[in-house]
Amino acid sequence: MNQSVATSVKTRPTAKKKIKSKRSSSSSSSTPQPLLAAASATQIKWLDTGKPVLEGVEQENIDISLSHDDQVCLCVAGKSPQGCDILPITHRTRENWTALLTLGREPLMQQLLSAGVDSVDVAGTRIWAALEALRKATNLEDSQLVIERQAHDSVLFRGVTSGLLILTFPVTLTRGTQRMVAVVVSASAVERQKPTPVLTLDEDETIYHLKTVSEPNQVFVIRWPVSYKETANMSQSVYFSNFFNWMGRLRDLAIWSIREPLDQHLSTGEWGMVTNSARTQVLGEVGLNDVVEGRFWVAKRSGVVNSTVDFHYDWLKVLPNGEFERVAQSQLGMTWVHIPQHGKPQPQPLPEFLETFIAQLYRPDYTPEVVSSSKTVDIGQRLYQTSNSRTADLLLQEQRFETTLEDTDAIGNLNFAHYPILQGRVRDRFFYQLVPQYYRRGNAQGEFRCLSSQVEYLREALPFDQIQVSMALRAVYERSVSLAFEYSRLTSDGDQQKIAVGQHDALWFVRTEDKRFVPALLPTTVRNALLQRV
Repeated sequence: MNQSVATSVKTRPTAKKKIKSKRSSSSSSSTPQPLLAAASATQIKWLDTGKPVLEGVEQENIDISLSHDDQVCLCVAGKSPQGCDILPITHRTRENWTALLTLGREPLMQQLLSAGVDSVDVAGTRIWAALEALRKATNLEDSQLVIERQAHDSVLFRGVTSGLLILTFPVTLTRGTQRMVAVVVSASAVERQKPTPVLTLDEDETIYHLKTVSEPNQVFVIRWPVSYKETANMSQSVYFSNFFNWMGRLRDLAIWSIREPLDQHLSTGEWGMVTNSARTQVLGEVGLNDVVEGRFWVAKRSGVVNSTVDFHYDWLKVLPNGEFERVAQSQLGMTWVHIPQHGKPQPQPLPEFLETFIAQLYRPDYTPEVVSSSKTVDIGQRLYQTSNSRTADLLLQEQRFETTLEDTDAIGNLNFAHYPILQGRVRDRFFYQLVPQYYRRGNAQGEFRCLSSQVEYLREALPFDQIQVSMALRAVYERSVSLAFEYSRLTSDGDQQKIAVGQHDALWFVRTEDKRFVPALLPTTVRNALLQRV
């Protein structure tokens, strides 16, 4: 550990017995004289900051830390940054502990209590002691802790900013109440479990690739082959809603390093990262035999407390020669909020661990390099465009869906990527009713493909809610349609509460003799049915 620990207990003097030994001089003869001389010249001095330092052994670069109360003094020393604390386990109410530790550390308190080992007082004293020990080692006044490991009544914390480890455990000495000990320890002194890699790159890295971020201003990159499930278009190209699923996948992989502190906050139900908007623009085609590379970064921060974050995505098809073709681009807007028991969520400053994570991905000036992409699509002349944004005026299709646990995530509300899925279900149902012959998998001659899809989120939905999705006509072109969506939750008294709005543009493709799919005029049946609604 490169560290020594000494504990002294102040007690009443007792009679000492004189012990004679034939080797009374053995200690002096076996101890190197230079070390004894250095020890005799060593003394503790306190700096103006209150930090103790050792004088007389400066060349050894030994750090020291002290902690004491009325009865006990604890001292640690070593060649790495030192910090320790020992204090009685004190009784306070849960509210008082929260006030002392601050609301931001309430998730950490809850995580300790959920393990079923600590009482409120033990957990509160443990956190306080760990913070004090870390402060002495780093001189940081406001640090965030995460639980690295727990075994019985011993808990190993890690400082989010410093990376230092703090071991905490309760002790019962001969006299006095039970105490909590916290000691900063070196990583080499702890048998740490090696994290399982996210991906094992045993295969060709042209197919599987992962680039994580550990320094400021970087881009997270991951590459993978397209699956059968994702190629649901009749042409066996990727169905548009999968881009939204991929957005969640990249974000979740990128936040792997901060999952522990993030879960500590989210599990309390008092903190959350709400989704404001999600959008994707499809620029090309990617199919069953292709490899996709997704790139993920933070493009913008905004809001009163700078807690609204815009994540950007670049979706590239990896060509056989190693070059790239851009197939889509996406944006995801989220805000860090405090969720009161009553009232609307309120934006709050990002916690320290999330601030650090965002800084690693913050690239406001990042411009994806120019790569080849599909040619600009000609949607044809405009045949109709509404001047009214109300979906009820030009309603095309309306469907009701019951949400289930499968549609949610660990947070508990309807996942943001499920809304585009519902867009696709309503769109496909409407056009299937008009031209069912084009939806036969074995002989597909045409299909609608998404050009762009977006959702603005207004309120959250939960499992087992009844969701009504309304699709209306915005515009008709010779080769494409523009659709408007409204998502409403049906309340128990029969009312509708709007929870989201969306927009969807789709282009018609037909199959050529050489089995390629190219943009084409809308089928006559589709065009007439749409214009009759005007």
